[in-house]
Amino acid sequence: MRHPKTKTFEDKMAQSEEKIMKAYKNLSKAELETLQKELQAKYDTIKASGISLDMSRGKPGADQLDLSAPMLDVLNSASDFKSSKGIDVRNYGELDGIPEAKQLFSELMDAPTDHIIVYGNLWYMPQDRARISAAFPEYFIPMATLRG
Repeated sequence: MRHPKTKTFEDKMAQSEEKIMKAYKNLSKAELETLQKELQAKYDTIKASGISLDMSRGKPGADQLDLSAPMLDVLNSASDFKSSKGIDVRNYGELDGIPEAKQLFSELMDAPTDHIIVYGNLWYMPQDRARISAAFPEYFIPMATLRG
């Protein structure tokens, strides 16, 4: 005999089917309007909570970055790690690169800073270089040229 509080697989499936939402295309206009109001209310509640999320992939927290700070004692671990734009450069900078690095390569390559992309790591470098050269062939400089 089954314990009275134990749900069968069929009970669980029936309960979960109640929670499954129909596809938007199968909803009536009234159902869509009701759903829109419900979702807007949920969104407004979350927005009012004042949370600030950075959904970027692969960015370590400040506590993790602080673990590597002693390696920077060659300079000074108490230094300000902010770029000219206020970005924490221990966190890889921005998508197209740390502004100061872009400025350095701009001068070395005699190219405007908005034509310079400084990003990536050595593991992904071959794939990244292939994507960049395919997307911007007019700006691609082969590594052999840079080695001189």
